[in-house]
Amino acid sequence: MRGTRVELPRIHKRLLTLFSGYVDWYLRRNFHCVRVAASSYTQVAADRPLVVCLNHPSWWDPLVALELAMAYFPTWDHYAPIDAAALRQYRFFRKLGFFGVEPGTASGASTFLRIGEAALARPSTALWVTAQGHFADPRVRPTELRPGTGHLLSRLRNVNVLPVAIEYPFWEERFAEVLVRFGEPVAVDDGASKTPDEWSALVASRLEATQNRLAESAVARDRNAFQVLTMGRVGIGVYDLWRTVVAALRGHRVHRAHGPERL
Repeated sequence: MRGTRVELPRIHKRLLTLFSGYVDWYLRRNFHCVRVAASSYTQVAADRPLVVCLNHPSWWDPLVALELAMAYFPTWDHYAPIDAAALRQYRFFRKLGFFGVEPGTASGASTFLRIGEAALARPSTALWVTAQGHFADPRVRPTELRPGTGHLLSRLRNVNVLPVAIEYPFWEERFAEVLVRFGEPVAVDDGASKTPDEWSALVASRLEATQNRLAESAVARDRNAFQVLTMGRVGIGVYDLWRTVVAALRGHRVHRAHGPERL
C-alpha cells in the first residue's frame, strides 16, 4: 500500500566491492572487450535517481550491469529485482541490493512497485531493470516491455529513465565482445502526467532507438565508435598455435590479437 514504510535491502558495501571485483575478473576471462559507445556516455544523467532500463539478450546482462554501475556510478546505491526463487537459492544477493519478486503474480508486481518507489525516492540511487521480462534477441523488433516499468513510472516524480542497449557479437577474436550504448534519458517530472501504457511505449521506443544505434556500430565493427571499459582475452586458437611456438623458439613475442588492441 502506498504510504507504508518499505524496508529496502541493506547493501553491504564491502561485499559489493569484493563481488564487483570478481565480476570484473570474470568478464575479462570470458570476453575480449567490454566496449561502451563513446558518444553515448555524455548522455548519462546523474542529477536525479535513475531507472536503468536494459534490453535482455543474455544470461550475462546482470554482470555487465554491475560492471557499468561500478564504473559510472560507484558511490550510488543500486537495486535490482530478481526472481524470488533464485534469491532463495543465492541469499547473498540480498546483500548486493537485489530483492525478490514472484514473476507473473500480483504479489510480485506489488513488491516491485513498493520497493522501486521507495528506492527512487532517495538521491544517488539507481534501479536496474531488464524491462523486457524475458530473454530476447537484440535485433528483434519492435522492442516490447512488460507493463511493470510503466506502472512504476506513473507513480514517480523527478527521476530519469536511462535506456541501455547491450549486444555480444563476435568480431575477429576467439572471444566475443560486449557492446554497450547508453540512450537518451527520459525525464519523468511527474509520473501522473502519462498513463502506464504511455510511459511503457515511450521508454520502449527510446530503448529501441538505442539498440538500433548500437546495432549499426556492431555490424560495422567500428571500434572508433567505442571506448574500452574492460580489456579481456584473445586466447590462442588452433590458427595461432604454430606461429606462437615458432616465435617463442626465435625469442620473439607474438601479437595474438587479430584486431588492433594489444594484450
